[in-house]
Amino acid sequence: MERILKAAEFANEAHKHQKRKSTDLPYITHPLSVGLILSKFGAEEDEIIAGLLHDVIEDTEYTYEDIKNEFGRKIADIVLQLSEEKELPWEERKKQHIDHLKEADISTKRVALADKLANLYSIKHELKEHGENLWNRFSRGKEQQKWYYTSMVEACGSGVEDEVIKKLYEEAQRVLKEIFTD
Repeated sequence: MERILKAAEFANEAHKHQKRKSTDLPYITHPLSVGLILSKFGAEEDEIIAGLLHDVIEDTEYTYEDIKNEFGRKIADIVLQLSEEKELPWEERKKQHIDHLKEADISTKRVALADKLANLYSIKHELKEHGENLWNRFSRGKEQQKWYYTSMVEACGSGVEDEVIKKLYEEAQRVLKEIFTD
């Protein structure tokens, strides 16, 4: 538990000036949600920590080395595998990330699924509050978001023989249907 609290503090510091897309919510709410989802679905402590830190390399000044020095190589490796190449165009970046995650290890897939599930929960909540106008907040609209989230969930969960992934995958499938069934 002490390591999890240390990771939450680290993530809070790393993301302290960031907000969630098109909201006033502090960004830290997202990594905390990912960590809670991982905990709820039975993930290991290192995976919960990686969930708390999953956007640090991609979205802050902190590096792989910083995470490795504070939390070890395994956690730093998971976070690195979840970091996208931001300089690539959206479609290319997303396709590359999906392909990469198809081959990723179980721990990375668990964290990736929890990350997508946290985003799906947020989208579901925002849809209730703002309706279809929500899709205007994204650089790509509803159909591209549907493709992306469906592809990510499939890449990480389809056919994987792991109880935590099975539970995350089933929940993500349920929420995807709620969001994207017209």
